[in-house]
Amino acid sequence: MKSILVAAVMLASVGSAMAADVYDAVYVSDMKLCEQAKTKGADIHQALFDLKARAVAPRLGVWMSESYCSFLNQTTGVSPMADNDPTDVDLYSTARCIGYDLDFLDQVVVSHDSMGINESNGDTVETPPAKVQIISLREGMTGYVPDTDSIAGIYTLCEAIKPKDLVYGD
Repeated sequence: MKSILVAAVMLASVGSAMAADVYDAVYVSDMKLCEQAKTKGADIHQALFDLKARAVAPRLGVWMSESYCSFLNQTTGVSPMADNDPTDVDLYSTARCIGYDLDFLDQVVVSHDSMGINESNGDTVETPPAKVQIISLREGMTGYVPDTDSIAGIYTLCEAIKPKDLVYGD
C-alpha cells in the first residue's frame, strides 16, 4: 500500500513538471514574429502590431497588437485527448481582455494536445513543432465573427521570446 502511495505522488510530480515545461514557454501565431525577436533589441510589442500577430504565454495570457488578455483563475484538468495519461493536462482560465475599444471576459482552454493541432500538423513523418491551441468559449458562440480581438487558434513554439519579454513595464 505504501508503494502505491509513493508511486502516485511521483506520478503527480512528474505530471506537474511535464506540464510546466510545455506551458512555461511562448507560442506565436506567426513565425515571422519569432524571427524578428532574434534581432538584438527587437521591440516585441511593435512587431506584434506590425505583423498583426499574437503571442501566448499559456500561464500568463495573450498579447496582440494594441491589446492583451490576462489569464486569471487558472486551473488544470486532464486533457480529453490524454488516452488515460494523467500527466497530459490542459489549462483552463478566465481571460480578461483589454485594449483600444476592447473590453471583455472569455473562458478559454489552452491545450498542447488537441484535434486542431493534429489537423494542422497534417500527415507527415517529420516531428512537428511544439504547438498549443487556445479554444475560446466566446469565439465558439453562434454569430461570433473573428476580428482583431480573436485569441482562439493554434500557436507555434518560439524559443526566442520568453514570457518576461511580453509583460508590459518590464
